[in-house]
Amino acid sequence: MNKAGLRELANPWFQFIWEHRMGRAQRQDFLDLLRSGEPIPKECNDFIADVFEGKKKFKTGVKKVGIHDQVSRSPMQRYLMRHMVSRVQAELEDENFDFHSSDYDEDHAECLASEARYVRNTGASARESAKAFVAKELYGISVRSLEKYIKQ
Repeated sequence: MNKAGLRELANPWFQFIWEHRMGRAQRQDFLDLLRSGEPIPKECNDFIADVFEGKKKFKTGVKKVGIHDQVSRSPMQRYLMRHMVSRVQAELEDENFDFHSSDYDEDHAECLASEARYVRNTGASARESAKAFVAKELYGISVRSLEKYIKQ
């Protein structure tokens, strides 16, 4: 690389354009650089014109990846879901298990203690109750979605 190439790498405008190409530049970064008084190299004029014409877009923040995308891509996530359902089922079936002394937060402990009483008093399926708890309380998804994931 020649000396001019090294100078370009140190120029904040070229750095900014590189960050934009990598998807890491935000509009505020552009405005801050524009206000900094840093001389704009003539090679950057097309980029700046594209920004003003609306041809260049900026990231507006970190893109959230939903639970469905995470789970469908991750065998480990599906394993953890299956494990959590089995764990909660075993705890619901264990008459001596104390949810308040476990690692659940107080709201979840109370919810599970109530569910355990319901399972024991009505003969309801501990497995179905465990799936409902894990799906709704821990993952915020439907029981049907959870079932789909744990079958994969």
